[in-house]
Amino acid sequence: MNVLIMAGGKGSRIGYPEKGLLKICGETIIERIIKVVSYFSKRIFVCVSKNTPRLRSYLELLGNVELIEGSGNDYVFDLTEALKLIDEYPILVSPSDMPFLSYRTVKLLINESKRDPAAIINLWISKSCEKYRKRGPTGLSLFNALGTPWRNLEACIYPDLLDIDTFEDVEEARKVCSGGFMGEFPG
Repeated sequence: MNVLIMAGGKGSRIGYPEKGLLKICGETIIERIIKVVSYFSKRIFVCVSKNTPRLRSYLELLGNVELIEGSGNDYVFDLTEALKLIDEYPILVSPSDMPFLSYRTVKLLINESKRDPAAIINLWISKSCEKYRKRGPTGLSLFNALGTPWRNLEACIYPDLLDIDTFEDVEEARKVCSGGFMGEFPG
């Protein structure tokens, strides 16, 4: 399995496109995501853009990912182009602004994709999940191929699916950290 982390957006809601560099619970979001997805793949791609020059430099120093240059203008376009470039399925796609992404959440998505012949499985925050202000797509998906059909898998896993789009989200993440969140990894 390959992994693609989407990290080239404009960050327009928070006014800061390099959200992956935000430190939550003592480490950058991008480092946390790379740590989690590395359990599932040795080949990790990160789609950056002109919007994220500091993140690109940071990732070049880390050296454990392959960079893909996106336009930074259109998420769907950049995602599609990156998937075509990688072209080895399955590909786990993760956003770069999900500081509590966990092994169990990724494993849930992988296990579901094994049971379902859909080409794409998207993880959604369920409508009945009261722990989140926002519901709907999380940006975490597993592509078994490029194209349809797709299916949305609804879940309510807190704080794993919390993403950083606003300063309120940053504050919520800091509260999770102050509550003793240390993350969870296998073995």
